[in-house]
Amino acid sequence: MNLLIAFASLVLFEGQDVSKYTKLQAPGVEYRMNRASATTAPWLNSNSWRMKRNAQGQFYMEVPQGSVVLAMAEADAYGADVVFKIDPKDRPEYDKMAAFLKAIERPDLKQMANLVVQEDGSPVAGEALNLLARRNLLYRVGGAPAKGELLVKVTSNDVKNPFEFAQEVRDKLGDDKRLLRIFGSEVVLANLRGSGKRVRVHLVNYGRRPIEGIRVRLAGKYQIEKLQAFGEPDSKAEDYTIDGSSTEFSVSKLPMYAVVDLVAK
Repeated sequence: MNLLIAFASLVLFEGQDVSKYTKLQAPGVEYRMNRASATTAPWLNSNSWRMKRNAQGQFYMEVPQGSVVLAMAEADAYGADVVFKIDPKDRPEYDKMAAFLKAIERPDLKQMANLVVQEDGSPVAGEALNLLARRNLLYRVGGAPAKGELLVKVTSNDVKNPFEFAQEVRDKLGDDKRLLRIFGSEVVLANLRGSGKRVRVHLVNYGRRPIEGIRVRLAGKYQIEKLQAFGEPDSKAEDYTIDGSSTEFSVSKLPMYAVVDLVAK
């Protein structure tokens, strides 16, 4: 019998009614042919945009065997309330990940963003949100933009081609103004939360295989406080530098999930 797990409280349920939850897809990577170069290009199946679109929502996911750690990592990175239906064989991995997440301190940190999105809930807007997220463009949905945040309208009237729209938004924002950038992988999505002088970087590796030497660049001057990587206790932040008003570091070995805490200098 499959099991239902409530992520937010890490309590095991069986036979619960999930009709009130919004169903999510299983996260992962598909490799598709790139017509321009005849090579395989990764396509991320990520729920990050759905979680951002409905930050207060309750979600449900039927997790394929072997995917529970990635599913839990994604939910934690975006602070989502998710109920999982898993294969009983995955219970040991669930328990390991649950213990890892419980051990992480939970300061009151808010979503940090370059973009504030106003959207109409349409499918085309959803695809645009997905593509913005896949480019690691940090955004929040709804509300007025704060200082330094760019207002972006994402509606069926504004978006004719989601791919072109996402690139136009990136070009308008400019890479120099981005709060966070990732180098060295096309299968890692990042989220950034902060409050006062403290920030936290969430790194989710959808490719599953550990990645060595991935590079993270943050706007601002920070000191690395702690790096916690699931299943890789010896992983550490390396090649730490401050260049002008930006901080860079590499993660020696990134498994499916890592959390990096930093403090402003």
